[in-house]
Amino acid sequence: MMVPYLHFTGGDYLIFKSLSPTTAGQLAGASIVLFFLALIERGLAAFRSYLEAYWERRTQALSSRDGTQIETSSNTHFLLKSSPYSGAKSTYRTFPPFTPSHDIPRGIFHAFQAFIGYGLMLAVMTFQAAYIIAILIGLGVGEVIFGRFSAGRHSGH
Repeated sequence: MMVPYLHFTGGDYLIFKSLSPTTAGQLAGASIVLFFLALIERGLAAFRSYLEAYWERRTQALSSRDGTQIETSSNTHFLLKSSPYSGAKSTYRTFPPFTPSHDIPRGIFHAFQAFIGYGLMLAVMTFQAAYIIAILIGLGVGEVIFGRFSAGRHSGH
């Protein structure tokens, strides 16, 4: 039976029924794994921010070669091309076009980051205090290491 309060005792299921650390060594090992998963989650968030910046620069470079980009101080606007025969005025959109080589990997990275985040959440839901402490320390250390690479970007939450 799951203990519904913070505790340091073993025996809780950790994500899988077959994974239920009971000894102090097993709890320490599980905590170390959770620490590194939290660290990886922050690293993925930073890598996603790096990719977002790279894709934005690449999209701007490609659109400036076509002459379809107009820079403003706050946003990049992309000119929607209209037919010269339509007589329609030029319109602008404030979002980049769908680019499969950018948007599909973005979705895959986000799903993987969410997968790790949900795994960490399930570990926290065991109320095992050692797991919670390991995850919080891992997220904090990960933010110290990777936070500057994702500053002002997506938090991933």
